[in-house]
Amino acid sequence: MADAPRPSGSHDAVASEAGTPLWVKAFVVVGAVVVVLVVVLLLAGGHGPGRHGGDGGDAPPAEGVEHTGEGGHGT
Repeated sequence: MADAPRPSGSHDAVASEAGTPLWVKAFVVVGAVVVVLVVVLLLAGGHGPGRHGGDGGDAPPAEGVEHTGEGGHGT
C-alpha cells in the first residue's frame, strides 16, 4: 500500500523545504541584536573603554591615606 500524501503543513514537509534549522536562524538573530546593541552603546558614549580610564592620568591619592611611593600595603 502506498503512503498517503502528507499535508503541506506537516513538520517533515517544512523541515525538508527549509535548508537552515530554526535554532541556527534564532542564534543568528540574537547575535545580530547583540552586535547592534554594542555598536549603539559605543557610538552613544554610554559604555566603552573610555569610561574606565578617566582622563588617562593617575587618580589623586585618597584623603587620609599616606602614600610612600613604595609598593605594599601601608608598610
